[in-house]
Amino acid sequence: MEENQLGLEIKTDPKDYPHFKFVEDKNVEGSSKEINSAQFHVFIEFKKKIIEENLIPNFDYFDDYYLLKFCRARNFDIEKILKMFRKFIAWRAENEVDYISENFYFKEFDEVLKIYPHGYHKVDKTGHPIYYQIISKLNAEKLFKITTSERLLKYFIQTYEEMMKFKFKACSKARGELIDQSCVILDIEGIGISDLFGKTRSFLNLATKLGQDYYPCNMDRMFLINTNKFFGLVYNIVKGLIDIGTRKKIELLGNKYKENLFEYIEPDNLPTFLGGNCTCSHIPGGCLFADIGPWNPEGKRLNYTFKDDDSDF
Repeated sequence: MEENQLGLEIKTDPKDYPHFKFVEDKNVEGSSKEINSAQFHVFIEFKKKIIEENLIPNFDYFDDYYLLKFCRARNFDIEKILKMFRKFIAWRAENEVDYISENFYFKEFDEVLKIYPHGYHKVDKTGHPIYYQIISKLNAEKLFKITTSERLLKYFIQTYEEMMKFKFKACSKARGELIDQSCVILDIEGIGISDLFGKTRSFLNLATKLGQDYYPCNMDRMFLINTNKFFGLVYNIVKGLIDIGTRKKIELLGNKYKENLFEYIEPDNLPTFLGGNCTCSHIPGGCLFADIGPWNPEGKRLNYTFKDDDSDF
């Protein structure tokens, strides 16, 4: 165990990390559920550098599970990890992320949801919150008349922060084990070549870049449903640019996707518009307006507060 100039203790013995499962396999991803000694060594070096450079005051929010995601995102290359994390911390300060997460009010939310259906709705069979994006119904022209890219960015930041600070914790408590990733379902019916340009592309770039650069490794699995031949061709071209770990998590499904989804999601947790049984009829607007799950069992819009509790997760 080492102590730094701020008085924070850096535990270096694997025995001090009972929440990690250590394995000999050199090819594991490097999560708390499976991590090898080489990956653990890089992780410890990363924590030491964070303190040496005074990047964060403590590890309360940026805990071991959170920091490991940056390690995985850069394949446990210490220099690349530090470069990413420094950029992340600077970005948080420049964009006042903490203030946005607690104070931003996206007043146009209901209007946006009508032309860009999306949101969290319940959990999959392994306890991961399910995030839906119905890209097939996205009207980018109307979207940018209702709101701006600046306000959308703040909304996405707030959504990510809610996920990291609130949803994952609630899902972990409900499951009795760590849940720190989500299941994603993208409906891309009718997406064509015209959608690769203009405002639709600008919107998609805005949404994806934020996650890739500043909220890495938060996806457990992704289902792309209603895929057509055109999309399949495009995906085959670009999938080489996607790291193999992420590719393994992505499944392209056509329009006969229901049975595939039922392997991972209970029918009662899947909205009827995707072949499930849930309507959330008690919520005006239905499932994607409900934000229902362990974090919000009754299903209603919440003003999240991120007060820590005594949970182990």
